[in-house]
Amino acid sequence: MNKIVGLFVIVLVICFAAYKFQASESEDVMAFGDSLTYGKGDKDGEGYVEGLEDELNNPDSKKKVPFWNYGIKGQVTDGVIDPLEGNQINTKLDKADTFIVYIGTNDLINSNGGNLKKISD
Repeated sequence: MNKIVGLFVIVLVICFAAYKFQASESEDVMAFGDSLTYGKGDKDGEGYVEGLEDELNNPDSKKKVPFWNYGIKGQVTDGVIDPLEGNQINTKLDKADTFIVYIGTNDLINSNGGNLKKISD
């Protein structure tokens, strides 16, 4: 049940983000985070960033929104700052109008011994 609620919340956040991006005049979007941002877990290997990019840049879109995906497989909360201080990511971050951060999945998995089958309190 908790997994379903968690999945629902993720989908809801993504839908809200898509709505907000369409309503805004955002030009460049940078996504940063863990393996879910990178695309792991998605049957097509695209993840939510590619889905959001496809949705915002559909054929009916008047304006194309460039996306930069800096999702890192295995990224944990403690390691978030180091990559952001790197020159390549920092340069893109300075140019981005919108910044998406999704982190914590690997922390959750690691806190449960690397297993999501039985998440303990």
